[in-house]
Amino acid sequence: DEPRIDFLNNTKGHLLLEPQRGNLFQRSEEFDNSYWSKEGVSISTGIISPTGGNNAQNMVEQTSTGRHRIGVAASVSSGTTYSLSVWAKSSNRNLVINADASFNARSGFNLSTGSIENTTSGSATITEYPNDWFLCTVTGTATSTSAVVIYIQMQQGTTDVSYTGDGSSTLSLFGAQLEEGSYATSYIPTSG
Repeated sequence: DEPRIDFLNNTKGHLLLEPQRGNLFQRSEEFDNSYWSKEGVSISTGIISPTGGNNAQNMVEQTSTGRHRIGVAASVSSGTTYSLSVWAKSSNRNLVINADASFNARSGFNLSTGSIENTTSGSATITEYPNDWFLCTVTGTATSTSAVVIYIQMQQGTTDVSYTGDGSSTLSLFGAQLEEGSYATSYIPTSG
């Protein structure tokens, strides 16, 4: 019977009032699980997350030529608005959140400057958190009822298409969330 207080974005804390939502991803932190497909990347564990735990993971770029990303299929309903959010941190790679046309949301995020780049559909937001973490969100309205593949991918400079990886660049990820609604709410962890 106590109100929710958000201390993460404000050291003094503030009252957190949100609608009830659910995370449509079955595994929000376990990017090494087979639930998430991998293309041109491997996953390493034990990275400090925005919450201070050892529950973030690194997407490590392989030396292959192609896209470097993880993906997952999710069911969406035509005419429904969805928001997809994920925390990301990087020293030398940027992030692209890309869903196919029926989800209608795609944007790039510069994790050095904290800016949004190359939004081709839907809308996007980026919010800075301590220790160089950013909460990146895309929002779109589904154009059909179907299973869509959503990709969280590495971007070399402004290139998110095929490139040859260096085998060592990383993108730290935490807390992937897909929810119905026109904005992202606070993190809802899932594990199966």
